[in-house]
Amino acid sequence: METMASLRVLREIEIQTFPEVTATLSVLELSQRIPFSVQRIYYISGAHKSAVRGKHAHKELSQVFLATSGSFSLCVHDGASLEKVRVESHSKGYLVPPGVWRILEDWSEDAVCLVLASHTYDESDYIHDFNEFLVWKNGQEK
Repeated sequence: METMASLRVLREIEIQTFPEVTATLSVLELSQRIPFSVQRIYYISGAHKSAVRGKHAHKELSQVFLATSGSFSLCVHDGASLEKVRVESHSKGYLVPPGVWRILEDWSEDAVCLVLASHTYDESDYIHDFNEFLVWKNGQEK
């Protein structure tokens, strides 16, 4: 598995940012930037630097990952190659489409990961075993 230098699976989502004297305002207009209707929003905070989250794929769910504070690494695998980005900017998010394995790791002490999801929680949409994911993915590509 090799890390890709350019984004192949992930799609970068630009977030409008307005720096002001007293603070920076970041605005994400969902209907203009997100290619799905957001059905669920959740966040991950308090993760230890060595914590590994995710470790699964979704069959139908799309997600956008954002760092509202601090930073973390987002690693995705499409069944053929690995891609890794550092999510740290308040002006960028990353879209992970369905059918992609995802791992979140290497958390900064103050990291808060905000996730926008296209569907409500459905356990049957998850694939928790990487080898099962590869078998499923190969079946989808035929």
